Amino acid sequence: MKETRFFFVPNAANETEMPMDEAMHALRVLRLKSGDEMFLMDGDGTFYRAEVTIAATKHCMYEIKEALPQQKGWTGYIHLAMAPTKMMDRVEWLVEKATEIGFDEMSFLNCKFSERKSMRTVRLDKIAVAAVKQSRKPWKPQLNSFINFKEFVSQPREGRKYIAHCYEEIERIDLFSDLQNMLLQKLPTENFTVTARVRFIPNPSFQPKGEEGGFVIMGQDYAGIKLVSTKDGCVLRYVECIGAQKGKPERCVVEKPIPLKAMPKPYTQRYAVDDIPEPRLATPYIYMRAKVWSTGVGNGIKGHAQFAYSLDDKNYTPLGEPFTLMEGKWIGAKTGFYCMRPGEKNDAPFFDVDWIRFH
Repeated sequence: MKETRFFFVPNAANETEMPMDEAMHALRVLRLKSGDEMFLMDGDGTFYRAEVTIAATKHCMYEIKEALPQQKGWTGYIHLAMAPTKMMDRVEWLVEKATEIGFDEMSFLNCKFSERKSMRTVRLDKIAVAAVKQSRKPWKPQLNSFINFKEFVSQPREGRKYIAHCYEEIERIDLFSDLQNMLLQKLPTENFTVTARVRFIPNPSFQPKGEEGGFVIMGQDYAGIKLVSTKDGCVLRYVECIGAQKGKPERCVVEKPIPLKAMPKPYTQRYAVDDIPEPRLATPYIYMRAKVWSTGVGNGIKGHAQFAYSLDDKNYTPLGEPFTLMEGKWIGAKTGFYCMRPGEKNDAPFFDVDWIRFH
């Protein structure tokens, strides 16, 4: 079985000859001959199944057999802008990886403290072409030359606009939700039940409390069961957040106290942690469950989830009303776990997941 060969040919539908660099690669490296099949990508969203008609020393002619228009793997029009770093390898890495993920346009900004005041985009354009072929995406992003920052931000553009920054004095807003350190997977089907056996091990030296870990179904909205350390002890909460991507706050629907018990020693061996000086308290193992089902047909299909918990894996207590699932920004809804604490010190709690099962 022959390997599928992809080549970047701008305006491929109106041409009959491959560009020189692509022709040399096809003829000298891949040794294509007349009659061989190949695929061309024009950078504007279309693959073309083509056949080599003439394979000369430095020229490769082709005939298009079929046009294959593609759908974007992302929504909207994504325009990135950045001030180039002093080391160009960082810029090149960003162009490569962003192209593989998928975006539409990139501009380079001349800012007040920019290290670079000029740059050439020829090499970056070649890196983008290589990334397009590597990821087999028929869209090549547009790379713009230098532009002044004030001029760039003053240009009218539709849609949402964001500026990433690292200034502590400016309030930070998470564009999706406040959950961090998440381990997620896509929902396996439209109707299933997922159960996880977990326990929560907060850090007793963290006096402000507020550490938490939980089991969630995540999308542009989310719902989940989480265990939270408070000044009055540990509690189990069922929470929902409608409009998480827009920064809306989550709502606690149900809250129940959960006792903490001393962990059997040596507790450090299980977690391979050598720098915890005090004994740890942990919740008992708790069984967290979500039953997922769908209603409707076609484009009207909606997913629903009923959350519940149990202390013995036999008697489950429902939490709240069924939650309507909402897909994520890039892909469908996902389920999994997270563990976090307020602040940025690296001595956060443990969220021990013994197992997770899908039925």
